[in-house]
Amino acid sequence: MLDFTEYGLTREELASYITNVQVEANNFIVNFGDDVSIKVVGQSPTWDNVNTGEG
Repeated sequence: MLDFTEYGLTREELASYITNVQVEANNFIVNFGDDVSIKVVGQSPTWDNVNTGEG
């Protein structure tokens, strides 16, 4: 689960910073530009696994 609630962003605002998403088997990698990426292991690449300021 990714938790972005402390940043106060909506899903749409968070999505605007995503530059690429890669799916590798049961893992996914979310890129925010060239310098920042988050690899989530063992979870589906859906918004169900992301908490934002809107819930």
